[in-house]
Amino acid sequence: MTVIFSTDRSVTRQGFQAEWTFIGGVPCGRDLTQSRGEFFSPNYPNDYPNDVHCVWRLQSPSWQIVSLNFTFVKLEMDWDFITVYDGPTDQGPPLGIVTGNQGNSFSSSSRYMTVVFHSDSSWTENGFRAEWRFLDEAPCGGNLTQSQGEFFSPNFPHNYPNNAKCTWRLQGPEQQVVSLTFTFVDLESTWDSVHVYDGPTNEDPQLGAVTANQMKSFNSSSRYMTVVFSTDRSVTQQGFRAEWTFIGGAPCGGTLTQSQGEFFSPNYPNNYPNYANCTWSLLAGELQVVSLNFKFVK
Repeated sequence: MTVIFSTDRSVTRQGFQAEWTFIGGVPCGRDLTQSRGEFFSPNYPNDYPNDVHCVWRLQSPSWQIVSLNFTFVKLEMDWDFITVYDGPTDQGPPLGIVTGNQGNSFSSSSRYMTVVFHSDSSWTENGFRAEWRFLDEAPCGGNLTQSQGEFFSPNFPHNYPNNAKCTWRLQGPEQQVVSLTFTFVDLESTWDSVHVYDGPTNEDPQLGAVTANQMKSFNSSSRYMTVVFSTDRSVTQQGFRAEWTFIGGAPCGGTLTQSQGEFFSPNYPNNYPNYANCTWSLLAGELQVVSLNFKFVK
C-alpha cells in the first residue's frame, strides 16, 4: 500500500491521523526467481491459519539448481506439513516432507523446485521460515550438521560429471552417532565409487565402499563420518542418493548381512554404558560361514 499526502500553496488545516495494522495477508505461495531470498508461512512468526494450501515455485536460470534450507520449523506434527518436489509442479518426484520441528535442507536436480504447505482444520503453530539460493550445480560435498537430511551426487538424477571428487563431512552432537543409508546407487562399476570413513577425515578407518548398484548402510562409532565420491575421466551414470540421521549412541546390536564390515560396543571408542545387553546376528549366504576377528578389546 502506498499513501501520498499533498498540500497546495495556500490554506492549511490540522491534518489527519491514521492507524494501520498488518493482518492475515502474508503471501501464501508465489513464484520465486531471484538468486536468493526467504519465504515464510502465512502470518509468521505468528500462528498460521487453518486450512491453508500454499505453493511456492522456485525457478533458477537454466544452468543453476535450487538449494533450500528450512531455518525454523514449528508445525502441528503429522497434520500440518511441507512437501518439497523436484520440479516445476507438485507432480514431480518428492524430495521430502517437513513436519513437527524438523529443519531439513533440500537440493533440486534441475532449475525447478516446488514447495507446498498444507494445514488442517484444527491446531496451528508458529509455522516456518525458509531460505533459498541458486547454485551453479548440485553441491559437490559440504559440511552436514542438521539432525537429518539427504545428499546426492552432482547433477542427480542426471549423470554425474567426469573427474569429480566430492567430500561430505557429517558431524552430529556429542552423544550421537551418524547413520547413513544409500537409497539409490547407479555408478560405473569398479571405476567410480563412494568411500565412507569413520571419523572427520578420509584418513580415518574406512567403514566401506559403494559402487555399481550397491545400496548399503553405515553407522559411525562417534559423532563424525566422512563420505568421499570419486569418478574417473570416462563413463558416467545416474549417481546416488543418500540419507543420514543422527541417532543416540552407537547401535547396541543388530542384524548384519553385508559381506564384510565391523561393529563396536556402544559409544566406542568412548566408554560403553552400564547395564548394556547387545546382540548382533551375522547372517551369511547359504554356502558361506562367518569369520569374526576382535581387533581391540578393553
